[in-house]
Amino acid sequence: STYLGGDNDDDSANGITTDTVGNIYIAGGTSSTDFPIVNAPSFLVPNADRHNAFVMKVTAEGTSIINSTLIGGSSGDGGGAIVVDTSQNIYLGGSTGSRDFPVQNAFQPSNPTNPANGDGTGWVMKLQSDFTVPNYSTYLGAGTDSFGVSTVALDPSNNLWVYGSTLATDFPVVDPIYASNRGYQDVTLSRFSPDGSTLTFS
Repeated sequence: STYLGGDNDDDSANGITTDTVGNIYIAGGTSSTDFPIVNAPSFLVPNADRHNAFVMKVTAEGTSIINSTLIGGSSGDGGGAIVVDTSQNIYLGGSTGSRDFPVQNAFQPSNPTNPANGDGTGWVMKLQSDFTVPNYSTYLGAGTDSFGVSTVALDPSNNLWVYGSTLATDFPVVDPIYASNRGYQDVTLSRFSPDGSTLTFS
């Protein structure tokens, strides 16, 4: 058992998983300016005093941090959805208010949420096992309301399934069961192709 965090009172771990050899992966959020960064770049823009997402890899025994990095932009960012594949690549999701969140091979390269309709949208990322660079990183959301990613999961073909909820009426849908919002707040379920560039179902 151990503490993890920094100098601020706002460190939270919201997701946890393990790989095939027992290493532990933790995702969450922090406002600490001295949150431990270990063997990994920070994907932050200079505003390090903002709330940011983080992902951390810890040894199976829990005795030391293998990798740890912050992820985010110049506004508030949060994380917590996490899953790891058999090659130890890491898939993450969360929410962000940043207009400069780091994107790579993105399905949605810019924040789609109209600031008048909400203060955040979702994001998903596939991070290489050594924490160096994302294979892909993208916004996921709509213009008419805020959205956040709650859970991610992989199928046997490494398609990434993403779960969340939103009040938006223009969330991107593909081959949908229901093509429009059916009430005040609806569940969303989306599937990304293995390279992250395409929604194959939503």
